[in-house]
Amino acid sequence: MKLLKLSYLLVVLVFLGSCQLAKFDRVPGEELVNIPVEFHGRFAMAPIDNKGILGSDSIYLVIESSIIQVISKSINFTKIHNQDFKTSKFRGKILFALNDPTIPGLWNLFILENQKSHIRIYPLLDKRTNAEEAGKIGNYMPQQMLNITSDPIPPPQYPMSEAGAAPIASPNQGLPSRVFFFTMMEDQFEQYTTNEIIGKEYYQFNKIEVKAKKK
Repeated sequence: MKLLKLSYLLVVLVFLGSCQLAKFDRVPGEELVNIPVEFHGRFAMAPIDNKGILGSDSIYLVIESSIIQVISKSINFTKIHNQDFKTSKFRGKILFALNDPTIPGLWNLFILENQKSHIRIYPLLDKRTNAEEAGKIGNYMPQQMLNITSDPIPPPQYPMSEAGAAPIASPNQGLPSRVFFFTMMEDQFEQYTTNEIIGKEYYQFNKIEVKAKKK
């Protein structure tokens, strides 16, 4: 098990994405109306995990049925479920999905895990140093290249009854000339997350127990 450094955490919290976040053509599983109740509450990452980036400042998450609020001395913002992000349930796992900041038709995925005393956030990263490498995800799912100056995202060749597929990309100026993404295949995705993700690198937020006020 390995707690990830805050330099990666800030990418997730501010929802800016990263070149290391893997891109997928759709979100698997059953799309959820609300954030599951087992993730509701107030959580904190202690200053000891900040690696000096935020000094002595802790980071707090407030999670309710339809919002996630991120709070620190330098950060305070709220994201709305099914507007800024969505969640899905896939074979016992809860997925957190963000539109990729480079190509909004693609998805960055995270796994949320409830450990009662804390929650873990697992980012699905594409750690290749160059496009020719298969990478861990590429060992499980096929990779596609998108020339974003001209190509639409090809529609998946299977039923679209689950949490949703990526729409056609609308390229904008200033983007890289091409991006790589993975075709979502449920069985292979389950093997990948079970073998390579769960129990390994994650962000941990400890639950803050709210004490009842004495009368």
